[in-house]
Amino acid sequence: EAVVDGQTGILFEAKSSSALIEAIERFLSLTLEERKQAGVLQRAYIEEWFDKQKVVQVTMNKLLE
Repeated sequence: EAVVDGQTGILFEAKSSSALIEAIERFLSLTLEERKQAGVLQRAYIEEWFDKQKVVQVTMNKLLE
């Protein structure tokens, strides 16, 4: 997953307009500082888990199993 609910973003049920509305309202209720913090956390999470070298290594390991 690229999003950790409540930390790096907000997850919601696919194809549900009411869930999307709730997620948007939840996001809009955050303070500016909370939004900034979520962005910082998201960047760090993506850099850690989706680092190009790591992805290539994991893929190669799986292919060689």
